[in-house]
Amino acid sequence: MEGLSADERKRIAGQTPKAPSKPDLADEWKLLREAQAAYEAKARAADKRLSEAERREQGVTNRETALKADRKKTEKRWQEQSEELAETRAALARHEKALDDRKLHLDGREGALNQRDRTLDRREAALNDRQAAIAEREQAAEAGFIERNKKSLGQLEEQLQALRVEADAARARIAAAHAEFDRERIQRREALEAELAAHREQRFAALADELRERRDAAEREVAERRTAVEAELTGLRADLDDQRAALREREGEVHRIKGRLDLEKTLLGEDRAALDDEIERRAADRIQALQDEARAEQRRRETVEAERDRLFADLEARRALDRAFDGKEPTAVLDELERLRDRVAEAQRELDARPGRAAEERLIELEEQLRAARADCDDLRAGKARAEAQASAYRVDAATHEQLVREKEVLEIHRETLKVAVDELRRDVGELREKGGAANPFSECAAMDGTVELKEPIPLDGRPLDLERFATRVRHRIAHDPSDASKRLCYTERDIRSFIGGLSMSRLHLLQGISGTGKTSLPRAFARAIGGATLEDAAIDLVEVQAGWRDQLDLLGHYNAFQRRFYESEFLKALYRAGTPAHAGRPFIIVLDEMNLSRPEQYFATLLSALERPDDAQITLMEHAPQAHPSRFVADGRKIALPPNVWFVGTANHDETTVEFADKTYDRAHVMELPRQRESFRPDMRLAKPPSEPLALATLQGAFDTAIEKHGADARAAMKTLAGSVGTVLDRRFRVGWGNRLEDQVQRYAPVIIAAGGSMGEAMDHILATKILRKVRDRYDTSTDDIEALYGAITENWESIDGNHDPDRSLKILGHELDKKKSGSGR
Repeated sequence: MEGLSADERKRIAGQTPKAPSKPDLADEWKLLREAQAAYEAKARAADKRLSEAERREQGVTNRETALKADRKKTEKRWQEQSEELAETRAALARHEKALDDRKLHLDGREGALNQRDRTLDRREAALNDRQAAIAEREQAAEAGFIERNKKSLGQLEEQLQALRVEADAARARIAAAHAEFDRERIQRREALEAELAAHREQRFAALADELRERRDAAEREVAERRTAVEAELTGLRADLDDQRAALREREGEVHRIKGRLDLEKTLLGEDRAALDDEIERRAADRIQALQDEARAEQRRRETVEAERDRLFADLEARRALDRAFDGKEPTAVLDELERLRDRVAEAQRELDARPGRAAEERLIELEEQLRAARADCDDLRAGKARAEAQASAYRVDAATHEQLVREKEVLEIHRETLKVAVDELRRDVGELREKGGAANPFSECAAMDGTVELKEPIPLDGRPLDLERFATRVRHRIAHDPSDASKRLCYTERDIRSFIGGLSMSRLHLLQGISGTGKTSLPRAFARAIGGATLEDAAIDLVEVQAGWRDQLDLLGHYNAFQRRFYESEFLKALYRAGTPAHAGRPFIIVLDEMNLSRPEQYFATLLSALERPDDAQITLMEHAPQAHPSRFVADGRKIALPPNVWFVGTANHDETTVEFADKTYDRAHVMELPRQRESFRPDMRLAKPPSEPLALATLQGAFDTAIEKHGADARAAMKTLAGSVGTVLDRRFRVGWGNRLEDQVQRYAPVIIAAGGSMGEAMDHILATKILRKVRDRYDTSTDDIEALYGAITENWESIDGNHDPDRSLKILGHELDKKKSGSGR
């Protein structure tokens, strides 16, 4: 209760101080405001301390995550060293294989030598056969031809002898060659085997030493790293335990402070109620006093009026006296009175000289006349003063009258001058009308028809779209802005999926949240992510809503019949730009910034109705067809068709300067509540690379249709489950239901969320929180039993919708409502 006065602390504790004898209502109201400000300041301080504790806990969690990442890096490095060792072993195996191949080559050479030996053996066998033939011929010669062929036999013997010598020489050479080859082969084999053994032992020893060194170094590094990490982790865990203990203590302190604040709030409420009663009582007393003063003032007014009437009567008496004195001046009357006094004195002297009763009576009569004359003289003096004052007022009125007469004469002169100027302007306007009667009243929209950048279609990316990969790339592209590397917009995967699903669900988006949560940045960054490297390449326009907007003329512009010109608004030009050939084939976003500064149900009503009839979405701009109009206007230039590639994204703050959206707007829109704090992450530059070509509208719609065809049955089943017990509780206890529009929106939203990497529970939780439970929040006609029944119905039946994703956002809303109800009931 710091910051409160002693009297306020006594009132909060239930000990009301003795009121002053005459309490000042303004002072007590100021004390109440100061007490309320102190309470709100302590509540903000408690929220700040709680937020600080949450940030510290998040920091510890991030540090644990970093340690886990370091451990993974160490394990990865050990794995890389193991792979390098395996590669070394594979190289050694390849070297051994090369040695084996060389051995096989030597074995092949040995086979060739053996083949050569066999060839020589065959030649020796041939020579032996030839020698046997010669022997046979010798025998034949001995049988009958000895005499006749002695000479031939001698020659044959010589030849045989030569052949024998040659054969012996060949055998000697072969034996020598065999011996030499055997020696060479044995020597080379022994040398190669020795070299191979030495190289193998040397390589094995080197590899073993290197492997041992690397393994020892890796083990030492891993052990040191593990010891350091475990020590750091132990310290962090100790710090975390300390911080958690401190956090629990702070949470307890926050709960205690919250309890005290709730008690103070309750007591302040009671004091406020008592003060309101006191204010009402004092106000009644004050009103009574004012009424008494009014009645007294009325009486004074009546007195003044009576005095005024009396003065007028005195004036009339003065005028009568003037007439009685024949218009004589008061000085003349006084002079005459002095003469009369002299005559009275003379008469008195005569009377004294002639005493008698008649003289006494005459003296008395004269004295009475003297007193009457003196009274008349006093009245005349007062009347003279009043007459002089009235004459002065008459002189002022006369001067004012003369001034007014002079001003009237000046105004008459100005009127004549203005009349001449108006006549000249009418002639000029007539001439302008005659000259520009056939001009196009939509000059800026018509100028777009001749703009080169808008006349020709641009190349678009028409490749089939995978929504999950698309959502991931969009998230990283949004986080990285090529034009400003220091700028980073981080949105969760769930928010990106929800925004993409909303494009399929409705052409009107409402982005809500406190200032600074990125409501305007999200659609701008999304348009950049699907349309080009910079925001200038994106298909998006921003329109700032003004607080004074009341109807569609403020949004679209208006026609000036006098000038025959249509004042085209930024919104109208954005609509027309979206339909030009350069943009017609791609998604186009129009952002209505601060949409709830005025009532969208008034100035945006025509667009809300047009969005309900996409086949005939036309907006009337003029009642009569102009003589000329832009090429893309319809109905003789009186209307503009709503382009099918346009989405409207409205941003909304909720404070004292804004208004609440009506159910008509909420029911037709896709609603997102952006969080106060977003999780930061480092974008993957490969995924953040800008697209080479803008995304085609047909590609996006085709991806939506494919997702609906694949997951539409699941969405219908989930909606049917939600309409069961949950719908029954909503209908019976809250009188809340839904129609075909919501079912159609779920049919288009949930399949896209699933195809983009989400789940059915995530989609239905968003629908339930933003579309249905919005009608349950801040209601005074519900009890805690009603909210608990709805809470139980959701938790009991959610398993049949999605057992892997809890309805955390919906349950958070109901939990907040329960806390408010319990706090309001004193529990």
